[in-house]
Amino acid sequence: MTRAALLQSHGARRWSLCVLPVVVLLAVWATFSIVNRPWNETPHTGYVTTLFKRLNSTCQSKGTTSPPLGSDRTKSSGLGSPDVIQEMTDITVRVQSVLDSLNKNEFKDPKDAQVKQVMELYTRLHGFLGTNRLVPFDLDFGRSRGVTIGREVLMKTLVPYIKNGSFLKGPRCMEWDILYMKNFLDVCTEPYNFQYPKTHCGGKQGKFLEKHGLGFCGDVHTADQAIPANFMDSVLATQVFEHLHDPFTAIKQVYRILKPGGVLLWTAPFISVFHAVPDDFFRYTIRGAAHLIETAGFCIKEAKGMSSSFLALSELMGMSADDFSEETLKMDSDDIAPLFVMVIAEKPVTGEKCKSQNVPKAGDLDRFRKSWQNVRGHHA
Repeated sequence: MTRAALLQSHGARRWSLCVLPVVVLLAVWATFSIVNRPWNETPHTGYVTTLFKRLNSTCQSKGTTSPPLGSDRTKSSGLGSPDVIQEMTDITVRVQSVLDSLNKNEFKDPKDAQVKQVMELYTRLHGFLGTNRLVPFDLDFGRSRGVTIGREVLMKTLVPYIKNGSFLKGPRCMEWDILYMKNFLDVCTEPYNFQYPKTHCGGKQGKFLEKHGLGFCGDVHTADQAIPANFMDSVLATQVFEHLHDPFTAIKQVYRILKPGGVLLWTAPFISVFHAVPDDFFRYTIRGAAHLIETAGFCIKEAKGMSSSFLALSELMGMSADDFSEETLKMDSDDIAPLFVMVIAEKPVTGEKCKSQNVPKAGDLDRFRKSWQNVRGHHA
């Protein structure tokens, strides 16, 4: 339905340019609420309220003749009256009806008429929000509104994945900050924390004592100055290598640190906002990550995307993990546009030859097509 037809369908009242988007916003708010949590749960409304305020500000700054919602002029013109609010409510009910129908009939084909209507609604709102600088919803990309999607997805997918696969070896394990290794202390009975000296340890390299046990302070590019060779059974490098200016040197140092037969669990972002902690240099594709790790001598056991493309898009729009249900946050990962790439690799035992497994080959588009088909639930 065109915008002109929508205005005409409401008969006696001409809605202003600034009022119509508010109505559509309410409709899509209902859409998000229905898709991501049971209807009887209270939906998150914080970012909707924020958008309303920013929308009103936008209308005022552009000098439109339409008064902002809630003002005296709005009330006198009837735009804040109960019957207009009821019309907005009716629209959300209609959207709910469409979505209930989609969920009930499990329509997956984007060519279906009802799916196209919902996609058209979303596209129009997305264009309006972008044009008026109303996205991202949160300029901290979810941090000021709750837990970031990326952090929550890693915790909900990476930890169970490791436990189910029993990938790690002990007793000596090392991680930067010990964010995930604390979930595997039954295996990693000698945990080591590796810290960057410029931001920790007063700039000094060497060993230090922390709550989980011993730690090392050092720059991974020159880790040989702080950590002995063939020392660790497992290394967890989660969200580290995007911050390193010379990843090829760094991965060779990780290889040196591990014992023969030792395991590397490696993750890095494929899609992420700039985050200089203390700096930010790279993003990795699955093949790029595999190539980096193989050059050091590792044999790869698994290389895959972590998170759905939908959640990657949601994080870039400024949403947080609190905006989605547990089920949505655990959506199947895909290799199309994930938030993260994960690689599990092993340092070969001395004298043994090994061959990497489960790594996409150059030009292997079938793997990515199949990944997309599995996510969409139909043949794209």
